[in-house]
Amino acid sequence: LSSGLITHLPAGGAAALLGFSGTLQGYIIQSGSGMLNPPGAIVKVALKVGGLDLNRNFTLLQENGKWVIDTIQNGSR
Repeated sequence: LSSGLITHLPAGGAAALLGFSGTLQGYIIQSGSGMLNPPGAIVKVALKVGGLDLNRNFTLLQENGKWVIDTIQNGSR
């Protein structure tokens, strides 16, 4: 996680960032796209939770030479 995201963690910790309750049963990386300047990427992931299909978009950036998650947003189908 990015340093900015760590400073704003919700009470439930990193798992609460995903925005669901229940057990993660699986996931599929649907797509990814990258940016050169500044270095970053968006990864779209389909999650299976309690029989429901949920979509999340993970925004990644480079921080101190490492790829970190900067945001997690609800995604559309």
